[in-house]
Amino acid sequence: MPQKPSNVRVGDVRTNVIHIVPEASESGLLGFGPSTSNPLTGEILSAYTIMYPGVAQMGVGTAWDELAELYNKKELAKPEDVKSYGLQSSTPLTEELQLVNLTENSIVGQPASIEELQKSIFKAQEQYSETIAEDESLQETDILSRKTALEQMMANNMFPAEYAGISASMVAHKTDITELDFFEEGMFVDSSVPVDARKLKTWDELDLAQRAKISRAISTHQYLTTLVHEVGHNLGLRHNFKGSFDGDNFFTEAQAKSLGLKGVSATSSIMDYTPSEINVHPAYGLYDRAALRFAYQRKVEVHPEIDEDSQTKEEILVVKRDESQIKFIDLAPLDKVKRSDLSQPSALASLEQGYELQSQGLQLKEFGYCTDGRGRATTETGCLVFDEGTSIEAITDAYIERYETRSDLVNSRRNRLEFNENNRYLSKLFSTWNSFGRMNMVVDDYYQAYFTGDYQTPALACSDVSTATKQATCDVAKAAYKQAYFYLDILKTPEKQCILHTKQELKQADGSYLENWSGNSDWPLSSTNWLAGQVAGEVYTSKFKLPESCFDTDLKAAVESGYRYYTSPTNGNSYRFAYSVVAESKHGDFLNKVTFSNRPSEEDASYIGYEVEHLGIWMDKLLAIESLFQPSGLRGVDFALIDLPGVRDEMKALVDHWATGKPLPKASELAKEFGHIAEPYVFVDANGNAVPGISYDPQWNSSEIRATPSRLSWILNRWYGTNRSGGTSAAKSFLYSIYKYDSFRTDDYKPEAYEMGRYISISEDYLPGYTQKIDILGKTYYADESNVLAEQMIKEIKKSDIFIISQYSRSELNEHLVGRATHLNGLIGAAAQQSTDDGVLQAALASDAAVSTLRNGKSGTAKWIAALKNEFEASYPGFITYGHLWEARDKLIASGDMVWTGSCFALGEMGCMFSNDKSDQSNLYSPAIQSALAYDGLWNANNTLALVTPTYLANYEAQVASLDAIYRVSEASIKSYLDRNFGNEKLRLEAVDEKGLRNLVIVDEDSSFSIF
Repeated sequence: MPQKPSNVRVGDVRTNVIHIVPEASESGLLGFGPSTSNPLTGEILSAYTIMYPGVAQMGVGTAWDELAELYNKKELAKPEDVKSYGLQSSTPLTEELQLVNLTENSIVGQPASIEELQKSIFKAQEQYSETIAEDESLQETDILSRKTALEQMMANNMFPAEYAGISASMVAHKTDITELDFFEEGMFVDSSVPVDARKLKTWDELDLAQRAKISRAISTHQYLTTLVHEVGHNLGLRHNFKGSFDGDNFFTEAQAKSLGLKGVSATSSIMDYTPSEINVHPAYGLYDRAALRFAYQRKVEVHPEIDEDSQTKEEILVVKRDESQIKFIDLAPLDKVKRSDLSQPSALASLEQGYELQSQGLQLKEFGYCTDGRGRATTETGCLVFDEGTSIEAITDAYIERYETRSDLVNSRRNRLEFNENNRYLSKLFSTWNSFGRMNMVVDDYYQAYFTGDYQTPALACSDVSTATKQATCDVAKAAYKQAYFYLDILKTPEKQCILHTKQELKQADGSYLENWSGNSDWPLSSTNWLAGQVAGEVYTSKFKLPESCFDTDLKAAVESGYRYYTSPTNGNSYRFAYSVVAESKHGDFLNKVTFSNRPSEEDASYIGYEVEHLGIWMDKLLAIESLFQPSGLRGVDFALIDLPGVRDEMKALVDHWATGKPLPKASELAKEFGHIAEPYVFVDANGNAVPGISYDPQWNSSEIRATPSRLSWILNRWYGTNRSGGTSAAKSFLYSIYKYDSFRTDDYKPEAYEMGRYISISEDYLPGYTQKIDILGKTYYADESNVLAEQMIKEIKKSDIFIISQYSRSELNEHLVGRATHLNGLIGAAAQQSTDDGVLQAALASDAAVSTLRNGKSGTAKWIAALKNEFEASYPGFITYGHLWEARDKLIASGDMVWTGSCFALGEMGCMFSNDKSDQSNLYSPAIQSALAYDGLWNANNTLALVTPTYLANYEAQVASLDAIYRVSEASIKSYLDRNFGNEKLRLEAVDEKGLRNLVIVDEDSSFSIF
């Protein structure tokens, strides 16, 4: 029977009500608990609570998917792992990697047609992924407005749902807040497998009945905890954002059980904002009870005195939790004194300042407390909304875990109807920037622990943990290094790569195909997915599949289902290619946004733009650089995570890697302990076993961050140096961000920052002590010894043919060509006579086509051919093998003739020969391949001539070395230069960009900086 209207109105100070609004609301509010107080006495006269249960149901699907992901990754804490104190952190599971040998003894050289095909696919992807322009622009105030809105909600006792999520510290299997049984309810993908192998279904895989049960369980729990929170406001409790950090005052298991709770809340106060309501039970915590007891009963707790400088944290906890030693003191007598004489201190102050407690060896029981105004600012660890953990290290772990758990949610479409780059990039920028800002509070903690400048690594800081004070020092050191290496891991993360075994077949005149090459090649996962659509067609593309692995069942089947047909624009030949997936990079993600050409944009999309499948992690990298160099929030302090001992060295190695291609060194002990990506470029098979012999060059100096929506591009240009329109070299943006954020808050550079800035920059103004200069598009740039990268790059650029030629005038070049042949022919004959007394061989050396191919006059050729000759004489099965090349290379490296330039192993004027020192076919450069194949042909055709050729080439090189550099440039290159009235400047620019010089930061005499 319907009840009669109560005639009670919400807000009427004569009544206290709980008002329920069942509908979901876009406001994002879970609850609202205001009260009305007497302005003179502070006495609460009336209060009411408004609840929004419909909002609680809106995020259940996302919350379940986060729970399922943590469960399936075995990252949910077990009950015995959940502690309220301690400095121990969990160690990630590792597997012993088994090595699988996939090397092949095949003919050297990947056909140009393979590279052409890959480039055509990559270019097609880029062209489709280019964004369309829109008129709206983003203001910095737009980014900050969401933060302001959150602050306003908290200040007005509103409980927001937007930041609710799932935490790894919630108890595994049957959760501590639901009666759900994953097994009985059929929520596992396959319940027949062993428990450790079971995987929870995603929200989309659950049926309607299962979703209803989950929705009811989670939303009911969230409703109850929110209700208790809001009624707490009605009773006068303020927010306490330090509740989740106050582990000493969590309920014990016995206390929780006595209250009928299903587990121990991860906070001492229901008035905290925790990252997951699942970790909190609908009951007032020990802090809340103490606050209410103080307010309404005027009683406080005391316990025996503790000393953090002599007792450990564990010993102190025993004292605080020994209920037999806890006493309650009534403040009523002291209140009476205060009321009779207002000049007297308050009751609590009198108790603290008096000698009664001290004389009895007692002290007030302390509770962690931090309320509005402090909890909204990133200045105090443990005092932030939505943090989690009872130590600084635990908070850091929780933030990192939350970032990793939510990464897929932030970056991927995940079956969402609309995933438009305009909205999603903005949302990601805000959420990641805000999240990293919270993480960086550990910078303040570390600096305050070591403000004298005696910065310590965890090994030193944790060498003595005999007291609570020393334990705290160890805690903050470990937290700071975990945070620093978290950012370094983001920067080390490569683009996800697939290794495809490729079989190339050339179309014959009769229409049949004949295999003429096979080998392995690396493809980005995004391009492999595109390739799968090209091979399998609509059968695959209609699935709108974005795989996370190269061994994804659908992706692998599509790639291997047929052929990719291609006609080379260079030679007109027609080919078909068959592929099979053999390995993938162990680490990696999509670098840039991924789009599907057949994905339509929704008609009612908020903004015009492309629908995307994945945003890529390039933005995470830029924000990681900013955060790594961002100084402490403490006034006048210029300490940052980059200043931790050993961290700047790690950054220097990354800078060399990005700018020059120099391989990363072996992981340091710090990286092994605090990072998760010790070796970024490890490749594994389908079972996760390491695959040896695979080399991969990420080519960061030419990798590009693709264009972003124009409403966001201007602010990214201002903050990180990305182009307003079009793509930006990843290395350029990385280096710009380093220069900008390293020591940006002080008037004078830190010495380390100054050195780093000089290292990655080039001057646009004259330097009195310059060692190198170069003209680029009519402007001269200078480098001295401090501009290490610029100096090194300019030296290499000046060795290029185009720069050698451009040093001469056209008349000088024409004059050179007139006498060139006569001059060189004389040297050719003289070198032949010098090499052998046999007249027949002398004539062959001067005229043989194969010898002529090798006779380029460039230093290093003779040593390379001599090294191959030695390997052929040791073992020659009738053709050249990769083994010949590896052995020849290794011997030349050992002798010091082949050296590392920073981007490759180079041999004299031959230039780059190998990208690294691994035995893999993908690390060969053209000079090594072409010369090796030419000598192999000579060895088979005329062995006698081949044996004397190395000596002949050495003699010829020695004579050419005495000539001007122009003689080491081919005649064809010189003639081509003279035939062009336009285009030579373009070639000069290509030589500059090949070395990555324009990725460096430009600095003027006033230390203002810009980019090319």
